[in-house]
Amino acid sequence: MQICRDACLVFFTIWLVYLTFEVETFQGTSCGSPGEVMNGRYDLTEGVEFGARVTAQCDKGHYIVGSKVRNCMAAGWSGRVAICEVVKCGAPPVVANGSLLYRAEESYAYREVVEYQCDRQLTLDGPRFLHCSETGEFEPNPPKCIDVTCPTPNIDKAFHVEGHIPPYKYKSFIRYECEKGYEMEGESGLTCEIDSRWSASYPTCKVSKDSNPEAENGFFSKIGDDIKGGLIWIFNKVPAVELKLPWMRK
Repeated sequence: MQICRDACLVFFTIWLVYLTFEVETFQGTSCGSPGEVMNGRYDLTEGVEFGARVTAQCDKGHYIVGSKVRNCMAAGWSGRVAICEVVKCGAPPVVANGSLLYRAEESYAYREVVEYQCDRQLTLDGPRFLHCSETGEFEPNPPKCIDVTCPTPNIDKAFHVEGHIPPYKYKSFIRYECEKGYEMEGESGLTCEIDSRWSASYPTCKVSKDSNPEAENGFFSKIGDDIKGGLIWIFNKVPAVELKLPWMRK
């Protein structure tokens, strides 16, 4: 046991002397550049002289392959230059009643984008584009394909003057005007929104302050009756004329 202790002490002493000699000999010696990291860089905070350590850092969307640390030693930098490879995503999410605008690939590199479309008559609710993120997943969350249909408005004393006809789908626009003698309160134009509701409440047509449509209707009705009565009186006063052809005369 004593022999082992003595041997260990001797070995440790030799190693310490060698280390001290190496430090004194190579202290201040530069190892030079630790190398260029593609899609990354080395942190040179400790410098590039003997005893320094550098750590590889990858750009966003990339990850280290192999050792990321190199030490400046008597023979130069330890290890090999780090490699930063790009993050990849697998197949993009599947959307019910929808599909990718272009054929799906087996994998997608960081920041690559996919675009979605819905089947006919359906509306895309959510982002049209998804990208491969640094986590190896597509972001943001995938969209949904939904059926958007707004009801046909029923507005008393109003008529449709502009816009689409039923069925009213997403972004369909319509505009109404009130009948003569009425004025509109509310939005005259409506747009069908993603929740199958119109962009505003239905407008209302109220009697105009400057007119009385019921009185006007009664006035014109009275004029019509007077004209009709006058025509009847005229026809009653005109004597009947008997039409006879020459060969029918006696």
